[in-house]
Amino acid sequence: MITSIFDSQVQAVLDSVTALFPSPEDWRDQCIYFLMVDRFNNPGGAPRNAPFDAQFSEFQGGTFNGIREKLG
Repeated sequence: MITSIFDSQVQAVLDSVTALFPSPEDWRDQCIYFLMVDRFNNPGGAPRNAPFDAQFSEFQGGTFNGIREKLG
């Protein structure tokens, strides 16, 4: 059983991915996206706490299906 990210099997997988997707030399010119699923879209209804951004400590109900619905 693998118990560490430093295990040789884990490192072999990481090395193979790095070869396919090399890291840019300078990340300052790269776009990095972040999506908070809970705040994005709930296809089953409106946000649970209106206005939806008034209370960040409560679950709003966004789902992965809500994200898929908005993708082209």
